[in-house]
This record gives sequence, structure tokens and C-alpha cells, in this order.
Amino acid sequence: MNVIKEIFILFVLISMFYASCPTGSAVVEAPAVIGEDKGGLLKIYVDVEEGNGNVYTSVNPKVGVSTQSSEYTATKVAFDRAGYDLNECNVYFTIPGKGRYIDGPSAGALFTCAVYSAITNKTMRNDVTITGTIDNDGEIGSVGGLAEKAAASSRFGKDYFITSITDNKNYLIISAVEEKYGITVVNVNDIDKLFDYVYSNDSLPEMNYSIAHSPTNVSDFSGDDVAEFDNIVNSLDYEILKKSKEISPSSSLLLAVVDYMINDIDYQKNISAKGYKFTAANNLFLHYTDLLFIEYLTQYDNIKDYFNVAEKELNESSNHLIEDSSHITLNNFEYATGAYMRYTWARSKIKSVGNQLNIKGDEQYSLAYNLAYARGWIRVSRLLNSISVSNGSVIDETKVEPVASEWIEQTEHLLTHSPGPSSDAIWHYSLAQEDYNNKKYIASVYECVFAQSLQRASDSNDDEINDIIEKSGGYVPQSKWAKLYYGQGEYLLKTGHNKEAYKLFILSVYFDEAYDNIYKALSSNISSNLDNSPLLPNSGNCKGQEHESEMFNMTIIISLTYIFIMAFIICFIVYTNLGQPFN
Repeated sequence: MNVIKEIFILFVLISMFYASCPTGSAVVEAPAVIGEDKGGLLKIYVDVEEGNGNVYTSVNPKVGVSTQSSEYTATKVAFDRAGYDLNECNVYFTIPGKGRYIDGPSAGALFTCAVYSAITNKTMRNDVTITGTIDNDGEIGSVGGLAEKAAASSRFGKDYFITSITDNKNYLIISAVEEKYGITVVNVNDIDKLFDYVYSNDSLPEMNYSIAHSPTNVSDFSGDDVAEFDNIVNSLDYEILKKSKEISPSSSLLLAVVDYMINDIDYQKNISAKGYKFTAANNLFLHYTDLLFIEYLTQYDNIKDYFNVAEKELNESSNHLIEDSSHITLNNFEYATGAYMRYTWARSKIKSVGNQLNIKGDEQYSLAYNLAYARGWIRVSRLLNSISVSNGSVIDETKVEPVASEWIEQTEHLLTHSPGPSSDAIWHYSLAQEDYNNKKYIASVYECVFAQSLQRASDSNDDEINDIIEKSGGYVPQSKWAKLYYGQGEYLLKTGHNKEAYKLFILSVYFDEAYDNIYKALSSNISSNLDNSPLLPNSGNCKGQEHESEMFNMTIIISLTYIFIMAFIICFIVYTNLGQPFN
């Protein structure tokens, strides 16, 4: 009996040992953009004590919801990897400093390392800094401000800057930073590999360029029959080859990026031949934009000179736009308007950069990339004009004014009633208002299309996304832009990018609805024969949502009236049969 008792006591003690919280603490340094034109390092303190699964954060400085969410996710991942139960502990994050407001998920990977260090009593090597998001599966995501953060890491004596790089833009920026500051950038995409690096004393591997070419083993798409877009694809192909010969990459990484772009041209032509013309054109546009940024890195000494080039191209482009109403017809207004819109996008971007030219730090890389993007839009604007053949009935755009007014009203309603307005949606809405004031009513409607589509995508949950994805196969786009964007959505869906595909499907539907409204306004005696969308009933019409609300209220009134009548009848029957019990 004593033996059994001793075994039981031992079992209890062992259980208590494994159930106890692995208390501890850790201090790490996070690279951050802490001013308008510079980066710095912020100390982060993590303390783990016995508790009941709560994660706390300091409120001085104030910490935003995004950072708090990142801290909680990082804590769960760290405890999972270490094999401990978070429910036995409380975790406290402290980021000393007054007068700042801290928000964003970019320290997620570093938060994970900090908590892991605290509960395992392991010390991170002190020659590294880390930036990157973290998700529940331990995947590390890319973030912005890499130039400023890497530069700050170098200034504070760090040898390695660890981050997640998944696109050419950040490869290009980091290449410039490596060359300028002599810091080694290490590309890591999952937390287990990050742990291998930060808890060892070995030399870390230099960054290798690794972006896969677009997959071409997708089935053909017959819905995108906009043959004239082949000219856009071929023209961008030519522009990329021409620009690649004009620049001289200054590093092996830049050379690798340029080689990738040149080799990727055949992949994009293959995609275009399968029917995904907008996808191919968009990918080539991104390559062209990256080449324009490499041009800045290799040929310009300051941002002001590059700004002057972009501004000059913008002014020259205005001479090529189809703005004369005598050249805009029922057959070409879609492409003519698309050209005008990309011109206004470029103008808006260039104006924004012009207001920030006095910035002296490494944020100039981001400004230069914005200018490269604007130059890319300018080029596409001219290409769209080249396929805007002026035939058919000349339009009277003033007929579209009531349509534009209604779309602006709907868009404002959507944005003001959204739980979290999208910054991109707000930008397009502001351009819609500007176009309306300039009497560019068709462009105003199409800007509202982008604004409403982006906002709806931002507000959607997984169930809504899955519902639209399931219904997408039954939708047949009718207008040119709807076909082009729908084709890209089909490509993204077939390559496993469901959320991105969902955004394109929504955009396609809104473009069809806008085209229907515009076409009927321009030719009131002609029907465009566009069916209502099976994907998004009342898709672009917020008034439709108000109608649904009115129907819902009417249903409630009818139901209450029915209940009242039934209750009266029952009471009357009871009264008749039982008499009056309360005299």
C-alpha cells in the first residue's frame, strides 16, 4: 500500500512540474521606422509569469490593435514550438518610450523569438535584427520599410538583417541597402528556420534570389476574347528588352533580377496565348516597373532628378490622351477611359512624391519606386490609347453625369458605413470626385468601381469569399474590362490564390454593372443586354442594400401584426369560453 501511495505522490509531483509555467524574461531589439526619414532600434521586454493564459502589453507608449494581435499570435507560436501550455502563464510585453504610437504587425517574428527565449532560457545572438510578420502556422511574412530598418540595423552595429522577401521590389531595395551599408540580409520564411539561425553561432547564409516563374500548366481560358490586348503584351515585351539593355546592374542580385525578367517573358506569352491576356500584361507591367526602379538605383544620384524625369514623361503623355469628345465613341470609351485613368493615377502618385522631396533618409527608395510605378502607368496609358480605335457613334459624355453622381453617392455610403475603410478604396474615391469635377464622368464611374470593389473585398469574410468562388464559374463577363479582370481572377484561382481571385471576380462584376449603366446613358434607345450578376446581387448599388433593409423592416411589421391578431383571437376565444375571471 505504501508503495502505491508513493507512486501516486510521485505522479502528482511530476504532473505539477509539467503543468507549471516556465517563467522567464528576455530583451530583444526591433528595427522600426521611427521618424519621417530614418529607422531605429526599439528595445522590447518580455516577461513570463504564472497565470491563466493572458497576454498583456504596455500602454505607454500606446500600442495599436495590430501590434497587440501580433503579440498574441507570436506568444501562441512560441509556446507551441517550446511544448508548453500557455494557459498556465501570463505574458507581458513592454516597449519603453514616451511620445510614440506603435502599431503594425512587422515585429511578429521578433516577438516570437523573444517569448521563445523567455520560456526556454535561450539567448539570441546579438549580431542580428529581425523584421517580419508571423501567422498561426509559424510562417513569416514580408513587411515595408526595409531600407530604413536595414540601414538602422547597420548603424547600430548589427551584421545580419533577417526578413522575409517575396517580391522583386523588396529584393531590389535590399540589394541597394546591402551595397550601401555592407550589412548581410538573410531571407527567412518560417519560424523554425529562424530559430536555427538566431540560436546558433554559425555564419548565416547570404541572400539568394528565388522567385518562381509564373506557372503555365493551367487550362486554357476562352472567356477572355479581347484580342487587341495582344498588342499590350507584345509592346511591354519590347519595352522590357529595350530597357534591360539600357541599364547596367551594379550587383549580382540586380543582375539576377534582370535575367529573371527577361526569361519570364516567354512564360507570360504562354499565359497570354492560353487566354489570360490581362494577367500576362500585368506581370510584364510589373517587370517594366522594376526595371525603371533599377534604372534609378544604377543611374541617378538623387530623387529630385528622377522626379523630374517622371514629371516630364507625364507632361508629354498628356498630349497623347484621347480627351477630345469627337474621338471618343461607343466602341472605344472603355480603353480611352482606361488610358485616362492610368494617366491620373500617375499624376496623383507623382504629385504625392513631389510633396516629399525634402526627405533625406533611405525612405527615398520607396519614393523612387512610387515614381517608377507612375512611369509604368504613363507607358500603359499610351499603349491603351493605341488600341482605342476611333470608330462608331461619337458619345456625349454629359449624359453620364447622373450615373456618375449616383455611383459617387453609393461609394460614399459604402465607405462611411464600412467598419474599416480601405486606404486604396479611399484613394480611388477621391479620384472619382476629382474626375467628376473635371466632367470626366465615365472615369468617375470606373474609379467608383475600383473603390467599391476594394472596399467590399476588404470587408469580406472567408464564408463570403468561398461563396463567390463557388458561384464564379456560372458568371459570363460582358464588357472588355470585366472580361480582362475576370480572366486574371480565373488564373489566380487555378494557381491557388483564392482570396486574390475573389477580388478580381468582384471587380469584374462591378465593371459589367458600370458598363451597363454608362452604355444605357449614352444610348438610351439601345440595350446593352447585360444580365444581372449571379455573383453579387445589387453589386454596385448601395441603395439595393437599403431596399433590402426596408424589406426586412416590412417583414418585421407584418410578422408583429400577425402575432397581434392571433393573440387577440386566442384571448377572445378564452374570454368567451371562460367568462370574466377578474371582476
